[in-house]
Amino acid sequence: GYHTDNAFNLAPDYVALFCIRPAKEGGESGLVSFETVHNRIREQHPEVLPRLYELFWFDRQHEHAPGDDKASQMPVFEYDGETIKVNHATWIIRNGYKVKGIEMDPETRAALDALDEVMEAPGLGKRFMFERGQIQIVNNRRLGHRRTGFTDWPDPDQRRRLVRVWVRNSGRPFYHG
Repeated sequence: GYHTDNAFNLAPDYVALFCIRPAKEGGESGLVSFETVHNRIREQHPEVLPRLYELFWFDRQHEHAPGDDKASQMPVFEYDGETIKVNHATWIIRNGYKVKGIEMDPETRAALDALDEVMEAPGLGKRFMFERGQIQIVNNRRLGHRRTGFTDWPDPDQRRRLVRVWVRNSGRPFYHG
């Protein structure tokens, strides 16, 4: 589904993805405006919007030091006074609760379900196929992105190859910012 990269950590501001070789078939990419998603939730599911501004558990996907917490907490939506910024990956949030051994309460489940429903609404996102030599640069905190499953070439020299780069506007130049 639609997500932001590195949602469980200090998410990069921008994500660039360069297509060196596309897959044999499939692997459709998609983009969705999180501002549009936010506004649709406000219209269609206003009861869950406050919950999306509260803390959720995010699975850190084994990207932590031994002994560190296996999950981190942050809201899905944040407002910085100018724009709505997003940290989101449904499967990472759901796994965050599993890793913590915490059962998701009905309000949390309803908020994630409404978010997924709105993001997946027909016609909301833009879908496209990556072609050799194309590059996609997205604001990782304002646009959700995704790629569907694909069938790759049997020959390793022909297999799909994408190169990703993360860029931050602030913080230290390290993985944890």
